[in-house]
Amino acid sequence: MRQIFGLDIRQNAVSAVLLKSGLQGSRIESHLHIPFADGIDAGLVPALTTIRSQMDINGAACIASYPASWLSYRNLRVPFKDRKKIRQILPFELEATLPYPVDNVLIDFHVISSTSEYSDILAVIAEKKRLKSFLDMLSAAQMKPQVVTIGGYCTALSLNKSDDAPQNRIIIDIDAENITIFVCAAGQIQLIRAFSLSGPESATSLGLQLERTLSAIEDILPEYQPQALFVSGQEISPEIRSELENRFELSPKRADVLDNDLLKNQPVQNWESQFTDHALALALAETEGFNDVNLRQGAFASTTFWAEYKTDLIQSAALVAVILVLAFSSLVADIYAADKKAAVLTNQINGIFSEAFPGIKKITDPVQQMKTAIQEKKKEALLSGETVKNLRMIDILNDISRNVPKETEVDLTQMVISQDGISVGGETSAFNVVDDMKNRLEKAGLFKKVTIVSAKTDKTGNRVLFKLNIEL
Repeated sequence: MRQIFGLDIRQNAVSAVLLKSGLQGSRIESHLHIPFADGIDAGLVPALTTIRSQMDINGAACIASYPASWLSYRNLRVPFKDRKKIRQILPFELEATLPYPVDNVLIDFHVISSTSEYSDILAVIAEKKRLKSFLDMLSAAQMKPQVVTIGGYCTALSLNKSDDAPQNRIIIDIDAENITIFVCAAGQIQLIRAFSLSGPESATSLGLQLERTLSAIEDILPEYQPQALFVSGQEISPEIRSELENRFELSPKRADVLDNDLLKNQPVQNWESQFTDHALALALAETEGFNDVNLRQGAFASTTFWAEYKTDLIQSAALVAVILVLAFSSLVADIYAADKKAAVLTNQINGIFSEAFPGIKKITDPVQQMKTAIQEKKKEALLSGETVKNLRMIDILNDISRNVPKETEVDLTQMVISQDGISVGGETSAFNVVDDMKNRLEKAGLFKKVTIVSAKTDKTGNRVLFKLNIEL
């Protein structure tokens, strides 16, 4: 059984759920909810200390949430599918719209959909200073989660996996005076909006914010119409319920995370859905291998790997040492047999070489000597009267390929053979690669002179476009 510790941290309270997960399902071991009397800055560390003293979380994998209202969200489309490339260009794409300097924020993203040409993503932006203060408070209470994600995010994800939930739905997460809206369609979170509500007009304000959110989603999903409203977190007031029903003609339902197949409908004592559902959703997401928005990256990446697996690594190293000792004698015998076989093969190679090139008496490196001899034959063929027109493109490509190292990343996109020579165009990763390729090709036996006609970066700034002229 594997222990997973879900830690839902809000601005006014913290909830924790300890889950045991195995092949036969998951079981809730314990749960706890502690409100803050003086806010998160003063109350989080004492609350976490209390949780640690009352719950046996030693050795448990921890996944925590970060208040959604402390984050910014942006929807955009990028011309990449590769996650590494998306992560590299996001700071440049978002810089003009960020509320902070780009060096002062951490950016992660959720892929909504992707094709071979582009990806639609939801970017999540966290201020580094506030995130560091948050993680420092967790560390002060000896809490070091491997994953820190958006508050309420895993609850919305769990609802997306439900077969009963309509495809187009909105999840409204209520945390004191902070509201987070998750707009979902086709089993994906399409848009996130977080804002604050307070005062007697909060119900009307929520309705207006929802309408504005639906107007924003039309740029992404034209004619989007919600089929259901779900509420998570605190219970909604009668005024808010009436406002939602009148404005959207939909009755809000409770998002019940406990109704999950992984839990086998087990009874849980003193369970209060509005307080502990989010912590349970976090733990359940980790049982399935959570691989989505995670603020623990870069300078904030988790460093608990060695502490968690130290014993297993030492035992594995000892086992490897025993295997190496036992295998050493067999290895020596194999090396001896391989040397004998290599000697036989070398004699055979030398015999074949001598038959093919009887004029060469001294054989030192038969493979290289054979390549050199073939090049000399090609030169003789050219000097004997062949013109550029008689050259085969496959021979030219072969000569270029042989003289460019395998580890060099070069894509040839154009080759034109004329009476005057050869024009080659392509792209590579850096300018020095173009210079190196020119120098290597000039040393090839088939080419007389290589000239760099042009070399410049493409529009993305990540690739170098070049053009070479080759004289034969």
